[in-house]
Amino acid sequence: MVAYLADVYIIMRPERALPAYHTVTATVEAVCGVRPNLGKTVVWNKAGLRPSGLEELGEGVWRGSGPLAGIRVLGAPLGTQAFIDQFGDTVVAKASNLWEKVRVL
Repeated sequence: MVAYLADVYIIMRPERALPAYHTVTATVEAVCGVRPNLGKTVVWNKAGLRPSGLEELGEGVWRGSGPLAGIRVLGAPLGTQAFIDQFGDTVVAKASNLWEKVRVL
């Protein structure tokens, strides 16, 4: 498990992902009084092996299959090359837009 500020990353074999999620979130809630934000919960692995039981966490949690499979870890993209490229294109587009606004000033 890796944690940084409000982000918690559980690094686990796919078959242990859901039990590990429940253990970590219960412990964080018991010790820190903080519940997980299910709207931010995502699961990904490089092999594209979907852990069983993810449907109980809600729609859109699984991000591990397809050409745009991936997640952001501390703001950096981790996933397929297409996911990383799309992330980079989005960042460049936002920066270019901001630069144009600053340039006009």
